[in-house]
Amino acid sequence: MPPTQSSTHSDSGPEKAVDGIRNTDLIDGVSCTHTVADSYSWWLVDLLKEYYIISERMLNRGPDRSGIDTSDRLRNVTITTRVHPNYTSIFCGFYAGPGKPSELVRVDCPPFTRGRYVQINL
Repeated sequence: MPPTQSSTHSDSGPEKAVDGIRNTDLIDGVSCTHTVADSYSWWLVDLLKEYYIISERMLNRGPDRSGIDTSDRLRNVTITTRVHPNYTSIFCGFYAGPGKPSELVRVDCPPFTRGRYVQINL
């Protein structure tokens, strides 16, 4: 099942977060996911089966080809997991930010955190 997100800005769909392309220029339209400025933005992936979740990694955007850097927008990120779509979310971790350009952010989960669904809440 492909990932989903609360909204999509331009052609920056949720699948671009897991496509393996590590280009951090949002404007190139190749590899960054981006939501619209909603009051509650999220991104969700179904791992298709349950796993122990040790950590979650996010590659932040970098300066775009025009030299504009908005990487500091990555802040106040909460990671949660669920074993079933209708179950209560389990807290995994928090990233206060602000993000740095092209930063690989790692959020560690408490020991024995399990989940099939991983959600990033902004």
